[in-house]
Amino acid sequence: MRILFSGTPAYGHLLPLLPLERVAREAGHDTAVLTHGSMADVVAPARVLAAGASLEEILLEVQRRTGANATEDTSAATVGEFFGGARVDLGLDEALAAAREFGPELIVSDYVDYLGPAVAAGLGVPWASHAVGIAVHASQREAMRTAATDRMRERDITPTDPVASVDPWPECLQPDDWTAAPDRIALRSTAYESETETETGSWSRPEFPGRDHLPRVLVTLGTIVDDADTLAAIVDSLGAHDVNAIVAVNPAADASGLSVDTSRVHLTGFVPMNLLLDGVDVVVSSGGAGTVLAALSSGTPMVLLPMGLDKPVNAERAAHIGAAVVVTEPGAIGEAVGRVLTDPSYAEAAATASKQIAGTHTPEEVLDLLLARTRSGKGGPHMRAIRQYAHGPADMLRLERVDRPEPGPDEVLIKVEAAGVHLMDTVLRAGSDLGLPLLELPMTPGREAAGTVEAVGAGVDPSWLGRRVVAYLGHERSGGYAEFAAADAAALHALPISLTAEAAVAMIGTGRTVVGVLDQAELTDRDTVVITAAAGGMGILLVQAARRAGATVIGLAGGPRKVEHVLAEGADAAVDYTADGWEARLADAVGPDGASAVFDGVGGPAGVTAMRGLAIGGRHMYYGWASKPGSFASLPAEELAERGISSRFVAGPTLFALPGGIRALESRALEEATTGRLRPALTTYALSDAAQAHRDLESRATTGKVVLLPG
Repeated sequence: MRILFSGTPAYGHLLPLLPLERVAREAGHDTAVLTHGSMADVVAPARVLAAGASLEEILLEVQRRTGANATEDTSAATVGEFFGGARVDLGLDEALAAAREFGPELIVSDYVDYLGPAVAAGLGVPWASHAVGIAVHASQREAMRTAATDRMRERDITPTDPVASVDPWPECLQPDDWTAAPDRIALRSTAYESETETETGSWSRPEFPGRDHLPRVLVTLGTIVDDADTLAAIVDSLGAHDVNAIVAVNPAADASGLSVDTSRVHLTGFVPMNLLLDGVDVVVSSGGAGTVLAALSSGTPMVLLPMGLDKPVNAERAAHIGAAVVVTEPGAIGEAVGRVLTDPSYAEAAATASKQIAGTHTPEEVLDLLLARTRSGKGGPHMRAIRQYAHGPADMLRLERVDRPEPGPDEVLIKVEAAGVHLMDTVLRAGSDLGLPLLELPMTPGREAAGTVEAVGAGVDPSWLGRRVVAYLGHERSGGYAEFAAADAAALHALPISLTAEAAVAMIGTGRTVVGVLDQAELTDRDTVVITAAAGGMGILLVQAARRAGATVIGLAGGPRKVEHVLAEGADAAVDYTADGWEARLADAVGPDGASAVFDGVGGPAGVTAMRGLAIGGRHMYYGWASKPGSFASLPAEELAERGISSRFVAGPTLFALPGGIRALESRALEEATTGRLRPALTTYALSDAAQAHRDLESRATTGKVVLLPG
């Protein structure tokens, strides 16, 4: 495939495109970079399609038109004129001619370079946006779009939407009001690594004889700022501290007057960031996007002196996550560096950001996704879905725009209104199976889905079309965390109008287990029942059912809020097992005779304590391990035998052996909810917040059943 990369003629706009260009070129695709010819050495060995004005020419044109200095004025009007006006006016005709000769099949454009989208629209070629920094303010984005659209329409070009938005800027650095675009693909940011010997051949990590044990500080003001006086003031400020400094001087800066102590300061010109960062403890920067991302990718904390354009915003976000100190004067940098070096919280915050960045897509993965979307963009329908590419923490879950599945034979396609989230989902995401198969990656999680049948496959009764349904997708398939999910027609249950999709997904999995557990428990009004995890999805339903059977119900829950919820559901008593002395309060609630039954979904120490409170001949029914995966509660066999206590696992394969099997349990669970005999409690999240839902579920911060809402 011929892939054209388009970028504003500036280091900070072109360098972020190069990792993707490189993997595309190395994969055998024909690539080129559309920018001003003066940037040929910057993007080498990539081929350059020279078109448009230089950065200096664009700045001068903006100043001529508006009187504004675009390097300092970031108002919407000036930004719009620079990127959507002058940049397009001075380059579109030339760019169209050059691109037409190249014949691209996909264009990847710097997210503020409207020359790329204009060329794509003019040639009828799909294109993708590629961010190079923090999300642009809405007013600036609108000003750029409006200016560029006017220029395109003057040439009878109709603007088109991108097939994807590639974004290397991590979520932790985005503005507080930011929401991910549905077509966003998170790209793992990496420090710029040159492929040419001219940039790397003469560089080696500086040595500081007799001082190599001291911290290293990298000072780089980026490729835009060329203020030699500021650089000198920073070096002077660092002189009061026992550190070694590597100072990267902008080639455009006049550093002839910069006098340094070479025993502790090493001056260098432009060197790729992956080399400069080797062994560095703190980065001092003006807050450029590339430097901030490179530092955080390597887990290196920063001291930032923001100097124009987007740098103050970048600096504020880095400080917001605790990975940087922001100063307003170069003379304050020395003291700030000392603070970062002595307070480990800055390095810890940078390391946390580094882990989040490491959990995003590699350039190779992004290229595969872009090619897939380019192909499907020629007619295939899309949807939003949560995708997982590797096992690990909740950050592995990413919202993406992907192809909508097609129902196969004996399958239907459900337009998902609600998707259930199970604790087992978090275990499988982390890479533990605990008896269930780990599905092949990449995949879309979720085994419980409710919504409307959108399409049917071969062999399926067409009367299912348009009907509201719920389905358990199966142990060996998934796909519920999406706007559309394929399901076996045999797994469908029709939903009455009185039952919401959210309640339905709570009952199809969790509810069916509750019904099966109750069948085995055979509760009566003579029972005293202890229910652990009583504020969870199963726990609340068990509290309701046990009360309806006439039993005395004691719930265990973590925290005052959950205790109140359990009492509101009808429990006779509720004990907060996170409070000191809770064991004694549980014993008081149970009474001297002990409990006749324990329903245990927690396991671990709390489950064992509840188990020890059983009366002679009591029943211990366990089905979960919310405290720690796999940590079911148990007592020594001798103690169980001596006290006549039965202990058995009442979920999983046990349910399959019950009369009618799983299908019957699902039908009964849905009927219980439809009639109101069981009322599932719900905690809902937007589909885009699936990762947070997993975090909250793992930390036991949720109440009731956790449900994702794609709409």
